[in-house]
This record gives sequence, structure tokens and C-alpha cells, in this order.
Amino acid sequence: NRYLRKLLANIARDNPKTKGVVLNGFTIGNEHIAQLTMSLVSNTHIEILYLNDCGITSKGAHLLAYALDKNRSLDHVWLNDN
Repeated sequence: NRYLRKLLANIARDNPKTKGVVLNGFTIGNEHIAQLTMSLVSNTHIEILYLNDCGITSKGAHLLAYALDKNRSLDHVWLNDN
């Protein structure tokens, strides 16, 4: 998905204009979760992350937990219905 690739690229570049990420309803595979995780580890601007109903697997949840442990800018993360 083009939108997803563009958004992940913005997160990876630590774009200061990207403060919130909404991916509700996107089916995100482990590959994209891994890419998101690596980007979030070094991102200093994302404050809000919505990942509701994205089909995140237990492996994806473990990857996200790693990112949440390292990231200091995230204030709110929504993971409902995964």
C-alpha cells in the first residue's frame, strides 16, 4: 500500500511534522511492523500511534513492545481489536 509506505518513510526520517500516526483498519504484516518498530526506536516526534484493528500478531506485539521500551516521545498508543 502506497500510503503505508509513505507513512513509514516519514517515521523513519523522523519528520517533525509527523506527530500522530493513524493506521486503524490497515492489515499490517510482520514485515511492516518490523519496519515500524525500527523507525519508532529512533523517532523523536511521534506522540500518538493508532493501530486499532490491524491484525497484529503476537510476534508483531513483541516487536512493538521493544519499540515502546526504547521510544521516549510516544505518549499514547491504541492497539484495540488485534
